[in-house]
Amino acid sequence: MSVELTVIEAADLKGKNADGSSDPVVEVTLGKQVRMTQVVQASVNPVWRETFSLDVSEESMQNGQNPEGQTNIQIVVWNASKKGSQGGGGGGKGSFLGQVSLDVVSSEDTVTTEGWYKLEKRSNRSHVNGNIRLKLVVIPAAEVASQRQREQMAREEETSLRNQTVNRRAQEQLDMQRTKQARQQREQRAAQHEEERRREDAEETARAMKQKMRLESALIGSKAATNSNKEDDPWLDEASVPTRQYSDSETSFASVTSTLERPSMQRNGSSMGRNSDMPKVVVSSKYTRYSAEEDGKSQSKCCW
Repeated sequence: MSVELTVIEAADLKGKNADGSSDPVVEVTLGKQVRMTQVVQASVNPVWRETFSLDVSEESMQNGQNPEGQTNIQIVVWNASKKGSQGGGGGGKGSFLGQVSLDVVSSEDTVTTEGWYKLEKRSNRSHVNGNIRLKLVVIPAAEVASQRQREQMAREEETSLRNQTVNRRAQEQLDMQRTKQARQQREQRAAQHEEERRREDAEETARAMKQKMRLESALIGSKAATNSNKEDDPWLDEASVPTRQYSDSETSFASVTSTLERPSMQRNGSSMGRNSDMPKVVVSSKYTRYSAEEDGKSQSKCCW
């Protein structure tokens, strides 16, 4: 069985301080269970509204049980300014402001009692005044067991939810870490591919530059060889010699370097004239052709 006692308020308490007020505090005792309210400073009409749960076991019932099957809850009001913050009664310590004794009767159903109770003296020499308002709820053992089971289930469910939350957060962190690692790996692979592409481009550019340099070197060598041949044989430079066109009776060439005339020549036992009777020699850059006119006949010879 379980008891819930709510200390609500008190009214018209005896003033124990010099200014006529008190600093009341309430002490609740059931067997070895002791509960204390907060101290209300300088008031004879204090309000607490504090609830205490007390367990009424079979042992406590037997220890505090009277012949009518009841157990008592002692409620004592003290003036804390003289008693101190620890409370407690007896031994002439502190100022006693009154007390109430409540009987708790076991029941199969939940019983709720609320009301004002007159504060009583503990001896004939006590000066007590005022009332206290209390609310008592007696919960049967079956209901207590059911309530405890519900509380246990609620705690287990809360623990399960807390564990699920922790596991979910841990899984989320693990997923985030895996995602981050995968992204880093992708970035590393992309960087490696980009580096390989740049290296291949650089190698291709180097090969192209080498090929270009070889071609330029070969072209320069070819030009040098051509210039050397021209210096050795000036006849190979066709653009450097004068040219002229010849008549149809003469053999025409694309480039003619000069016409050589011989002063005299013996042919067939006769002497040729210096101009008309002299053979004309035409020299080309590619070959030399001789053209001779004798007795109205044109003869030509060629030599390399």
